Amino acid sequence: MSGFSRSAALLLCLLGCNVWKAVTKTLRERRAQEVTLKVHVSDSSTHQPLDKVFIEIFTNQTSFASGYSETNGIAFITFHYTLGAQLFIVATKSSYVPNSSPWLATKLPLFSSVSLLLHPERIATLMVYDDVVQIVSGFQGTLIQPRIQFQRRFLNLPKNLSYRSLIAFLTVAVTPWEVGGFPYLQGIDVNRTGNSSRFELTPVTAVSVHLLNSDGTEIQVNGPICVTIPLPANSRLKHDDALPAWKFDKKIGAWLKSGLGIIQKEGDYFTWTYFAPQLGYWIAAMSPQSPGNLAGVGASDITVYHTVFLLAILGGMTIILLVLLCLLIYYCSVVGNCSIL
Repeated sequence: MSGFSRSAALLLCLLGCNVWKAVTKTLRERRAQEVTLKVHVSDSSTHQPLDKVFIEIFTNQTSFASGYSETNGIAFITFHYTLGAQLFIVATKSSYVPNSSPWLATKLPLFSSVSLLLHPERIATLMVYDDVVQIVSGFQGTLIQPRIQFQRRFLNLPKNLSYRSLIAFLTVAVTPWEVGGFPYLQGIDVNRTGNSSRFELTPVTAVSVHLLNSDGTEIQVNGPICVTIPLPANSRLKHDDALPAWKFDKKIGAWLKSGLGIIQKEGDYFTWTYFAPQLGYWIAAMSPQSPGNLAGVGASDITVYHTVFLLAILGGMTIILLVLLCLLIYYCSVVGNCSIL
């Protein structure tokens, strides 16, 4: 028995040592460790490095590290990282479309670098009328051009500025390569209860629209802004289809769902029209929650809502009728027993 006891004790010791090693390794991996990330940013058209690019690192829609690129387009950002955490690296610079890239490590790297290309914003044609303001991409011709329109009274122009100092930018992406120049397509949808879900988006088109002063200060527009973007010829969408709109929020580094746009037909072309609450970065994109061509998305949601509501009412009425029926049967049985007595 003593020999068996010694063997059992030795086995338990070995088992305890292995468990302790596993626990300490797990704790070490879960403990945030310092990581230095090299981020290289360059112009997508000239491939020249870009300096003074603001770089932010996000996790769970929260920025926790940032820095600026040097003249060589490189920034070294040091932060504490927990293995397995999903990060998003966002690069922004005035007169450029922001871009971002996901970053994740399951094993602490000795070295890691990320390269980002920034697309230059395209100068657009600005037309200011007595009642409306129009921003049109390129030259106005016979073909349908991307266009932005809003009421002139929605333009919050400072008193010391005139319309002559305004510069409009309108950049539209249709091809996959062009859309790739926009921030990483992770969408966030917040429901009525406040819970949010994240998923990958399938873009149809993307647009960046801004109105700047001559010194680069962005001019705010408060009010409904009509955004009309021509769709690619190979699009499978049909007239009156609904397609969700997503806005890129720089504060969280992700795309937020912001209503629905409608597919309309103008001559031989299809366009996506959406009334945006403000200027900025927008995409028309499908999500796993809205697959297919999204025909009648709004009507479908309303139909489902009313169907569930009516079923709840019918269920409640059925329960009430069953209770009344039970009471009636009980009353009849009691009255019958009384009459017999």
